[in-house]
Formats: sequence, structure tokens, C-alpha cells
Amino acid sequence: MPINLGSKSLPPPAAGWISVSPSGIPRYWATIWSDVLKTPLEPSTRRKHLSALDRFYDSVQRQRGSDCLDRLIAEADADALEDCLVGFLAQLRNEAAINRSDNTPTWTTAVEFIKEMLQQAQKGAGPRTNEIAAKILRLETYYGQLVPNSPRPPPPIRALPPLVIEDLYEIFRPDSPRNPFRTETLRWRNLLVFMLLLRLGLRRGEGALLYASSFKEDFVSLATPSIGWMSRKSMIRTLGMSNLD
Repeated sequence: MPINLGSKSLPPPAAGWISVSPSGIPRYWATIWSDVLKTPLEPSTRRKHLSALDRFYDSVQRQRGSDCLDRLIAEADADALEDCLVGFLAQLRNEAAINRSDNTPTWTTAVEFIKEMLQQAQKGAGPRTNEIAAKILRLETYYGQLVPNSPRPPPPIRALPPLVIEDLYEIFRPDSPRNPFRTETLRWRNLLVFMLLLRLGLRRGEGALLYASSFKEDFVSLATPSIGWMSRKSMIRTLGMSNLD
């Protein structure tokens, strides 16, 4: 867990946040990473990164039965480290599905930590240099793109897709063999209801309360002999609000 070394007996460079094991021993590579490779970090940011690494260390201990992440890093065991990341990713995804928490910063810190540790190991790897370089590239191109959070549900459908509308037109067409209504009168009436609901956005209750007087027609000009519309005022009256305009 991260602890803040703030004793006055310590020299200033030794003070600050460090990560320690449950027995109180500083975690070696987490300390090297935060104190040597990440020196410009503000204390609050350092604490967040170390908290994320602490979760990663604990995850590796549960996966492998011992607190061995520092040893795997010292041995530059890239395959074992990748397995640890895969197990940690599964843990974060399970937690996100249960708690709806955002584990992206924690995952990003863990991947960056392993990548930079391997980059340091690559400098003195000798014949294993190419092997470690390939693993670093895999971490950058693959694991850096993975998301630990559960996928968001798709947004609710707010409009009918065009294919659905075309199919409904085919069903409601009075001469369609797929039209389920028995008489021609019912077929034309239900086609009208369908068109009103679809084109005007009426709710079912609003459509059921329409009167014949809700529909108007008037003379406009010789070019357009008549025009029809549905009276909003008539609809308001059918809903029991005749005092509105």
C-alpha cells in the first residue's frame, strides 16, 4: 500500500510517497519507477500511480501464490509479466461490471509500468534484446488499446430504422397479403391511424381521442383548390384542456 514518508529525520529526497508490501517492505521496482523514472510527478499524482501499482502487485500475488512481481521484473520474464497483465485485466473488468467503476487509469498505469521496466531491462539484455523489444512493441500496440471497463449498453432506439418503416408500410397497405385485418374498411382505417402516428408523432392515447372534427379542410387558391390539416385546438379539446389556445 502507498505510505507517505514524512519524518523529519529523513533527508528531503527520501521523503514522499512509496509503495510497500503488506509486511511493510518497500516494493523495489515500484520505488525505482516512481522515484527515478517519474520524478516530475506531483505528490498527489504519484500517490494515484502507486495505488494503481499496489493493486497490480496484489493481483499478481493472488494469481501466482506469492509476492513475486519484483522478481519477474528483475528476471525480465516478459511472458510471465504478460500473463500477469492478462489476469489483472480480467480482475478489473469483473470489478467494473459489479461496481460500475472506471478502472482505465489503473490499467494504464500497470501497462506503462511493465513497459518501462522492460525498456530498462532491454538495455542490458544482450542476446535477449530483440525478444524484449518485440514484447514491448506488443504491449504498446495491443495492451495499450484494451479497455478494462465493461462496454456501455447501446443507446435506446428513439426512431424506427428505415427497413422497419418500409416493412410496416407493406403490412398496412390495404391490398397487401400480409395485412391481418379482415375487412377493407378496417384496413383503410388502420392505415390512416398508422400514418397519423408515424407522420405526426402522436401517442396512442392522442390518436384514440381524435374526433372527425379534428380534421379540417379549406380553400386556398385556384392553383391549390383545397388544403387539409389537423386542428391542434381540436386535439386540445379532446384531451380535456379547452381553455388553452
